Amino acid sequence: MNVSTAPRSRAPDIQLAGLRVWVDGRHEADTHDYWDGNWVTVLAQYQSAQSQVTVAGPLVHLSEIVTLHNGCTKLAARQVQEAGLFCMEPNLKIELWAVPGDQFIGKVRITPDHKAEMHDFGFAFEAAELDALVQACSDVLSRFPVRQGLPR
Repeated sequence: MNVSTAPRSRAPDIQLAGLRVWVDGRHEADTHDYWDGNWVTVLAQYQSAQSQVTVAGPLVHLSEIVTLHNGCTKLAARQVQEAGLFCMEPNLKIELWAVPGDQFIGKVRITPDHKAEMHDFGFAFEAAELDALVQACSDVLSRFPVRQGLPR
């Protein structure tokens, strides 16, 4: 996989706490079926005061962004207690939970090499940040609509 992990000059497409995700495009732009046509190439980076971890490649399926969007919409309305981005690829995972009051907590698991290392970052965030995450997911899905063709 030859995907650049160099920082992007534009703002991230998805951002929450120290997580920044840039969606660079469809991995197989000319493929229109549901399975292969919905993988996107991303650069994901988590940066805390002491650490920085970066992963890049075709790591996210657009159906996972749909699940994150729908889950966060329900989490914001307190219809569910947890939501997340549960990627099939083991390099990135986001878990979000509602806690008493108007607060939320989250955990990002990110690794460039899932066989050798794993990095977990915990954080707290506010309702406004959750709303921004929902909007960011909507924006990504507007740019890259889920292709509904039948799998091969």
